[in-house]
Amino acid sequence: MFSISSFYLSKMVKLTVFLLLIVLLGAIFWWLQQVGEEKELKGLELVLKRPAIEKRIGHVWRWGDSDNLWKKGALQCASLPLSSDTINSQFLRCNPLFFQCLLSAKTSYLEIEEHEFLLATYENGNVFRLDAQKNGYWIRYFLGKHSSMAYEVFVENSCFEKRLPPGIYGYGVLNKKSDWVWDNLDYNILFDSEFVTNFAVAQWKKSSHKVLAKEWFRPAVNLGFKEMEQFCFDHGKELLNARVLDAASAYVLTTPKRGDKYISRSAYPWRGREKNNFLYIAGHDESFEFNKEYCKKIYTKECLEYGGLDIFFRRATSLSGMNNTLGGYPEAVKNKRFPKSNLRASSFLFSIKSSWHQIGKRVQWNGMIGDKSNITWMDEKSIYGDLPSEQNVPIAFRCMRIGKRK
Repeated sequence: MFSISSFYLSKMVKLTVFLLLIVLLGAIFWWLQQVGEEKELKGLELVLKRPAIEKRIGHVWRWGDSDNLWKKGALQCASLPLSSDTINSQFLRCNPLFFQCLLSAKTSYLEIEEHEFLLATYENGNVFRLDAQKNGYWIRYFLGKHSSMAYEVFVENSCFEKRLPPGIYGYGVLNKKSDWVWDNLDYNILFDSEFVTNFAVAQWKKSSHKVLAKEWFRPAVNLGFKEMEQFCFDHGKELLNARVLDAASAYVLTTPKRGDKYISRSAYPWRGREKNNFLYIAGHDESFEFNKEYCKKIYTKECLEYGGLDIFFRRATSLSGMNNTLGGYPEAVKNKRFPKSNLRASSFLFSIKSSWHQIGKRVQWNGMIGDKSNITWMDEKSIYGDLPSEQNVPIAFRCMRIGKRK
């Protein structure tokens, strides 16, 4: 009878186990390879989606709370300790804190599956990084929640920029005999339609904790002239030029041509005959009666009785898209022709009957913060005007940038 020795039996068992292990390892290797290829394909699919995702990021960044989630109370943002009834929804556009909150709660806004996208944080714990010189923010994200590679996309802080239409403009107080004329036919001029806010200054100074949240969206009025210039410079811009303020404020009555010595324009930001304008009548007719409806166009001292200053500076818009061109807060400008005349005096510091309420009327500010004694209440023609009764003068500002037309 044939029998197998225990020695050979042992060898056969070991060989069988070895072969089974090889088959098992081969199977595992094949499975891992398939999974890896699947992951690679999935990763490639996500990478191919990057342009569409980043385009969508830019759209969400620019339009903020387009679905009124904040207004309806459907979105809670710990980073924005403000109630929806205390701020203008425009404040949520190009706002990194709101953007972070919105996408953390609603990644579907990017039209991508939730598991495929994840906001990534920088060292400071935010998903955004200020790049002031480029006037915007870098936003960091992962493609896929288990990805180890982060991407960055740049979003420009340009939601409130307006382009001055190419044209020929007048400068200074209206002069029907001889105007100071200039043009921007060879240049692109982009100006901020709104004042620089406390929030923007806090981001710039990296001191947001020092500014109360309810003050974030209000105009920054506690900087000196040099600081204002530095803020604009650090954002790749310059302080608004006086002639651009006048051009963006004016209502041009007829189309001017090169060589014209006079620009047919209004002394006020609205159309119509000058002598029929309520501001002209207020300054020349003793029987003039104030109507609170005027506060929708120019916020003067009389308007303080009705409140609404925080709303006004985003409502009174000129034909070119600039807000708050007369009234509201006094505004600092850079004035190359008359360097000392660097402050628009028209503001809530004065009655509607004041002569300061005209396009081009400016006074001399020494650049120091706060006190009215830092201001010489005299215009470019050395004519003294009204003095404010308030001791403190809050001064707002905005920026602009200029480049050659393509």
